[in-house]
Amino acid sequence: MLPPETKIASGSSCSGFSGSSRRFPFVRGHPQVFRLFLAAILSLACSACQRGAGDSAGKEGGGNPVPRLRIYHQELPPAECAAEYSRIKTMGAKRDFEAMVGGYPALLNCLSGSWGGKADERLCPYHYNFCLARNNSQGPLRALAELNAGIKAWPESFQHRVLLASTLMRIGVFRSTIPEGTDDAVHTVLDPVFHPLLKEMRISPESLHVQWAHLLLRLKRTEEGFAQIQRALELQPDHFRARHLKANFLVALQRGREAVALTRELLKERPEDGSLEMILLSGCLDTGETAEALELYDRLRSRAGTVFSSRLKVKIAGGLNSLKRYAEARELLLEVLTEDPEDSGGLHQLATALRGLKLPAASQALIRRSKELHAYFYERLEAEAAARGGRLAQDAFNRARALNELDRTGELLQVLDKALEVKKELVDLQLIKADVLLRLGRAEAQRVELERLVLSEQCPAMIRLVLARLRLRAGDREGTAKLIEEPRNNLSRLLKDTPRLGAHLLRIARESGDLDEVSRLVDFLDTADLGSNGNPEVAMLCKAEVHLREGRLKEARSILGSNYRMLEGGDTWAGALRLLAGSGNSSGEDLSDLVDHPEVARSAAVFSHVVSTPAIADLLERADRLRRESGKLLARMRGFSDGDVLPLWRELLRLYRESGASRKARETAWYLWHLDPGGLEATRSLLSTLQREEEVLTRLYVLENGLKRNPADAGLKALREQAFLFLGIGKQ
Repeated sequence: MLPPETKIASGSSCSGFSGSSRRFPFVRGHPQVFRLFLAAILSLACSACQRGAGDSAGKEGGGNPVPRLRIYHQELPPAECAAEYSRIKTMGAKRDFEAMVGGYPALLNCLSGSWGGKADERLCPYHYNFCLARNNSQGPLRALAELNAGIKAWPESFQHRVLLASTLMRIGVFRSTIPEGTDDAVHTVLDPVFHPLLKEMRISPESLHVQWAHLLLRLKRTEEGFAQIQRALELQPDHFRARHLKANFLVALQRGREAVALTRELLKERPEDGSLEMILLSGCLDTGETAEALELYDRLRSRAGTVFSSRLKVKIAGGLNSLKRYAEARELLLEVLTEDPEDSGGLHQLATALRGLKLPAASQALIRRSKELHAYFYERLEAEAAARGGRLAQDAFNRARALNELDRTGELLQVLDKALEVKKELVDLQLIKADVLLRLGRAEAQRVELERLVLSEQCPAMIRLVLARLRLRAGDREGTAKLIEEPRNNLSRLLKDTPRLGAHLLRIARESGDLDEVSRLVDFLDTADLGSNGNPEVAMLCKAEVHLREGRLKEARSILGSNYRMLEGGDTWAGALRLLAGSGNSSGEDLSDLVDHPEVARSAAVFSHVVSTPAIADLLERADRLRRESGKLLARMRGFSDGDVLPLWRELLRLYRESGASRKARETAWYLWHLDPGGLEATRSLLSTLQREEEVLTRLYVLENGLKRNPADAGLKALREQAFLFLGIGKQ
């Protein structure tokens, strides 16, 4: 963390605040880069407000004009409000911010009554102090609404604008995403025309540029952040923290030689600065100075308390591999991969190390795992990009799709529920949730929730179709028909705003067995201009199904060769069709997709290819039997919480595992493990579904978590030894 070198006022106090970070213990929990700036803001409440008002005018960073801004001075309260004011001062002296939040409304009401209304500008500094107290007692999110109200009442208040910018950045640090409006708020107070006002608040503009740059680096907005650092250095060329952060940016921008040169300069000034040595280590690895980098790594590692990030560990392992120090690379990478077994860079480097250690089977297994997780890596990167942009729904959507690649249904539902708490009508998230809950056989709760949502006239048509699908699966055909009637009759008009509506009507028609409606919709969607968001996969899969029905295997297999993996029904449905288009000769075929899509199995009974292939007919019979048996268990679980029916969950897991539905067993086991992470029975159950060589690191991840809670369990220890032996590591 790189703290700005802000000069802090230590002057007079006001309403219990003072201008020294030492005297503000509540800021100690913040990342260091924000502490002095927050304390400087607090000093404004104590000094600048009382001294009087500089003023200025300017433009926001985007070029939009803003009102003239100034610092409002604080007048003493009238006699009739002196008692309330005294109470606030006493609370402030005790640093009792929660009590201050409770006391300020009475003071503000008294002042507004004496001064002729709530908009009187003399209230502004008092309201600002109220916002400070709320920020520090209830957190930045609760303070935002009050701050915005203050800016609306006193649009010229510079102190409100500075606190708003700081609050939004503080939220960005805690969330690793920034709320909407942060850029404009920060650019406003950083406009050069307002530098005199910042200095009056005892905040150096260059330090505020550094603070903003540091947050932009965390958000991976490196070009923008680097520009902020350059501005800080224009204002103060020898600003150490700015130069320190510039070195970080140069590494992030892959300008390794410049990063190394600058870092060496800085180390001459502060030779014991460990964070600078970390930057030098990373830079040397980038520039190919591997031997020097690894010497530095060995030196840093020998120091107590040195912590390397996962990303840097993977980078160091790459350097170790390049010098054929494979065993050390393996040891370092296992530290990363037992915490995150899907780290793509770590998987690649460990595969390289294992190949160098003459362990080709283990190396190839990790390469295969990396290929399996291609979609996971893509979706995770998309989720990270959405998170940096503050797009909560998109972040949740992509994280859910990534977790779906791993069958981690518990974590997946947690991600969706967290996002849906903010706004329940997020259609894509409801679609994914419906798909996952249907696979788990636990969709009843969502159906009840959606029944409430559709009562609203403003309910999106797609939400109605989600509910229609849940009603259909529950056997309510009449209720389904009522919900789809309006979108079905007005499809041409509705498709303009909701291109995927037709695809979801098509899914419902398929699952209901209405082949005439399926044909009609396929023909309609073929001619409709749906753009890039119309779910053409659904129509293509319907065509593949028609080819299968009519015995055209070559055409069906051509379509099914594409990577259909849409969570809203594409991946499992395509998988079911692929089973039917195959030979059915493998006794190890996974039945999961046929169990999840009973409509495929029902219609396939008359396909000529199925009729003429006994092995596929046997697959369908086994899937049907499993569906009936699992349905009985799920029916017994209906209406109960997961904790109340754990024995039935375990029985269901055993049934899936023994019947050859490996994916359903795995996602059920992950779901149960999520309910009790590291619990002995949940750990054993999950491990029983992770038997492939490709999953060795995932097994280790589960084992390590299980052993944290059950350190003496001999069975878990033995399984861990087996995993290590596969990776070429002797008894631990």
